[in-house]
Amino acid sequence: MKRLARSIVISVMATVLAVIAGACLVAIIGASDSADLVYKSMHYDVQMQSNGDLRIKQRVTMRLQERSSDESSSRYWKQLYQQYTLKATNLMDITDISVTNITSGQQYSQIDPENPAGISTSTWNEEYANHWYIADVTESDTNPEPYVRDDAKLDEANRTIEIGWNIPATESADELTFEIDMTMVGTSTAYRDVASFQWEPFGPLNQVPIGKVTGVVNFPEGVNENNSWAWLHFAGNGQTSRGDNGQLQFTAYDVKPGQHLDLVAMVDSSATHDVARSLDVDHKQAIIDDETEQERQWYESQSRRASITVAIWIVLAITGIVVSIWGLVAAIRSNRAARYTGDVVYWRDPPEMSPASASRLHNVLVGEEVGSNPSRQMAATVLSLACKGVIAIYPGKAEQYAGINLLNGSAHDIAFMASQGKNKTSTIVIKQVDEKLPPLSSSEEAAFAMLDKTARSIGSRVFDLDDMKAQFSKGDEGYKLNNRFDVAVRSEFAMLGATRTVGVGARVAGSIGILAAIMASVMFFIQGVGMAMSLAYSAPVMCISIFNLVYARRRGLTERSGQRYAGQVQGLKHYLEDYSDFSDRDTSDLLLWDRYLVYATAFGISGKVLKQLAMANPQLMDPQWMDQYASGTMLYWMYRPMLWNMGGTSGVSVGNAIPNFTGSAFGGFSDLGTQLSSSFATVKSTWEQAAWSERAGSGGGFSGSGGGFSGGSFGGSSGGSGGGSFGGR
Repeated sequence: MKRLARSIVISVMATVLAVIAGACLVAIIGASDSADLVYKSMHYDVQMQSNGDLRIKQRVTMRLQERSSDESSSRYWKQLYQQYTLKATNLMDITDISVTNITSGQQYSQIDPENPAGISTSTWNEEYANHWYIADVTESDTNPEPYVRDDAKLDEANRTIEIGWNIPATESADELTFEIDMTMVGTSTAYRDVASFQWEPFGPLNQVPIGKVTGVVNFPEGVNENNSWAWLHFAGNGQTSRGDNGQLQFTAYDVKPGQHLDLVAMVDSSATHDVARSLDVDHKQAIIDDETEQERQWYESQSRRASITVAIWIVLAITGIVVSIWGLVAAIRSNRAARYTGDVVYWRDPPEMSPASASRLHNVLVGEEVGSNPSRQMAATVLSLACKGVIAIYPGKAEQYAGINLLNGSAHDIAFMASQGKNKTSTIVIKQVDEKLPPLSSSEEAAFAMLDKTARSIGSRVFDLDDMKAQFSKGDEGYKLNNRFDVAVRSEFAMLGATRTVGVGARVAGSIGILAAIMASVMFFIQGVGMAMSLAYSAPVMCISIFNLVYARRRGLTERSGQRYAGQVQGLKHYLEDYSDFSDRDTSDLLLWDRYLVYATAFGISGKVLKQLAMANPQLMDPQWMDQYASGTMLYWMYRPMLWNMGGTSGVSVGNAIPNFTGSAFGGFSDLGTQLSSSFATVKSTWEQAAWSERAGSGGGFSGSGGGFSGGSFGGSSGGSGGGSFGGR
């Protein structure tokens, strides 16, 4: 359960961090790509008048980024503008203009046009700010001329006019809102059956990005959805719908520079009169046919890309589901493969393997990496050497035993000297040389070689681990000896045949899932799908995939050898942890207790076992008994020095000692297993478009929207009335 809980916490936290990192990256990319001038939102409230003109009320909220001054511009914003194209065929004039600064509540008055370049900030603010203008910029927008309507000139060529408003010099502004009202004159054409217009609030020349555009178009009295038709030309994410009395409602999201939006609409001719242009022909069906063909061509051009996109979405969705389930199943199976399933509950004998191998197998059983806690493996091995009489281990630094023969000295005297120091390290005594060594495992031989090399280099068979650390820091000899030990541990553990590789499926599935989540996020970002959809897919897949990677085991037990050895390791651990509960305990075999402590160190529970032994055997708190019966054991050096600090050489009350039986009661050195482990650790350092082909081939061909203005937009033609482009100086 601990592994499960830890895996859940890690996967959730990692996913949250990934989401935060992704959001920050998107923000950084967005900030680096953002324009100096951005229209955050625009709303159009349009009334088609009975003569076909359009009365337009526009509310725009914009952001002005701080910009550095150069030869072509000042760092101050002084003038904002919109440019429109007058054509004899669809826009003859713009009148009834007003500009209001909604942010400040000030209504601007008209002034002659003036380019702000070369005008000081103070002069600009005093004489030009808070006014609007209309200028003819057909020849040049750097030298604007006052606009005067001239239909004769318009018949000869198109004209570009600029409606602008002067603001007080501003370095930057996160949000400014203005309302611009105008009437576009001569936008419609009347036919015998219908009157129609194509209005283009912004065209291909516009380079200002717009976050969101909304609009409502109202028709003259008597017009409803039964006698009006409309289409929205926008290549991005556009939505259309009908409101009360057939009014048109549209929305366009994330308008990029160069994108146009055109609204094509027509109403029954009976609803209009005195329209600027008229032709004595029927034209309704021609407009419907033309818009239907544009719509068909658009969907046809987009269908293949949309089909591919949808196919990728489906593949990603299936991949996410499959790898998540596959990984979960594989992770659960890997954990089952690492569990002991036999009937051994307690094992009272040392396992049939070296202490280092027991430590590695214990790691498998508790869900740690096989090779983790290498210092614990070294400590258990060194304790095993002491248990076999090859070396002796005493608490503290070697210098605190000055004047005492540690090879043949009195255990009583040595214990007294041990009690006098801080004992933050351990002293090693080489008791046997190579030719006198008892049978050792390969890991024990490698550990002894390390200790023996230290002794020979120092020139003394007595040294502490601080001396060893210093000796190893002088070159790569220590590294070679340590590496020899690691190789020996791995080799002898492999010879047991106790484990096998598991969890490969979980790791593969987890890696694929993470990759799929990242790819989906990138694709959604490129397509502009939005953060919500990206998170809806990527976050769960990422979280489950990380969980599978963390929760899955890498090593499991083999059916025969692994289960048999696991029973011994797990059974001995349980026995040691519950030792004080057994009635068959006694002090008849102190050497077996030493072996217990070796494997308790290998399992990382030596401190707990020391407490269990003391609780089960009160004589361990008796100094005289310890001096008489236990002086030749490792237990002696774990308990006896503490007794000096608790009141002398004999007669210590067990009742007083047991409640305080912790590392602190021993001055921090009672548990040689933990002490060695610590020391050696230092040493070891898009659906709608995709469905078009099916609709077109389902019989009857492509019928199009028919002008119902319900659903979405399509990337039809541009060139409507206005062709607006926006900017600022």
